[in-house]
Amino acid sequence: MIKPFRIALFSSSYFIVPIIESIRINEGKDLQELSLQQYQQAVSENLVLNFLPPSLVEQLDLENRQIQLDFIVSQPDRLNRSKVVANPVAQYARDNSIPLFTPQKINKEYVEFEDQLKQLDLIIVASFGQIISQKILDFPQFGVINWHPSKLPSYRGATPLQSALAHGDETTALTWMEMDKNMDSGDILVQLPYAISSAEIISEFAENMGKLGSRTWAFAVLLQVLNRQHILPAKPQNHEQATFCQQLEKDDSIVTPLSQSATHIFNHWRAYLLFPGTQISSSFFAQQVKIRTCCGAFFASEMMNPESNIVFEDAEWLQVRSSVDGKNSNKTYLKCFNSSLLEVVEIGLENGKILNFSGYTFSR
Repeated sequence: MIKPFRIALFSSSYFIVPIIESIRINEGKDLQELSLQQYQQAVSENLVLNFLPPSLVEQLDLENRQIQLDFIVSQPDRLNRSKVVANPVAQYARDNSIPLFTPQKINKEYVEFEDQLKQLDLIIVASFGQIISQKILDFPQFGVINWHPSKLPSYRGATPLQSALAHGDETTALTWMEMDKNMDSGDILVQLPYAISSAEIISEFAENMGKLGSRTWAFAVLLQVLNRQHILPAKPQNHEQATFCQQLEKDDSIVTPLSQSATHIFNHWRAYLLFPGTQISSSFFAQQVKIRTCCGAFFASEMMNPESNIVFEDAEWLQVRSSVDGKNSNKTYLKCFNSSLLEVVEIGLENGKILNFSGYTFSR
């Protein structure tokens, strides 16, 4: 009897669920056949520029190995003001009767499922949230591969998605790599290019990168098998070119319009929308104000037209009324560095009140 190709997935983020769903849907299918299908689809989408010679694939010892998802490892649920906040990956495993382990510290608690680890062919790690020891990496026959949403060696670390948006990057990549014990320093299996929309927010970006992973995980597994069998070695990173990104803190929410451009603050907003948000110290409202929704960065010449007139202006805010098809509407702008303007739609005050500028009248 041919043994199944046994996989475990380590993850803790909601946007990785499409990868888990793809593995589940394809359980029982021939791994080599599915891998080549994903590769061919990636080539047709211009995601993979290099050609994978059939002669290499023919050397693989994967014939009739069927995919099997053995278990999921995820972060434990957490408490928020005495309420349990379910880890979305762990909840997905429970809802679909997938064996689940939720260690607080995996490198100490892995012994609870060490027997299962020893039976694996491969582990897929994607936004897990804990450093994994070499001891665990050595268990699977074909090692561990990692889904990392940046063009490594750029943005190694915990926040590559946020960092790309905050810096206004126009392109990035999803990197599948062989995992080692260091932070995102493993050899690269493949990098799949991704164009970042100028208005893309963090939730959309994360979901899109998760979906890209769901369409390519089997291909990445194929490349790792080729790598481990020394048929097609993975590509080492240039460690001298590495850049790093850190965990976000609450204080990272603060922006200063007097010294930062509207473009900078807009990119900050779309990057940190989920956490920690974007806040200014407002002189008009005499408190910290959270920017909940904004539309983009402008200069006065771009947003004024013959039908526009200024209805309010001070050192911090500018409100303009325009007439479109006989209907008047207000737009409110935050004044930023170098005479740039950030169109702000909605703010949150310290008392929890949400203020929508579309119907707001500034009082002098």
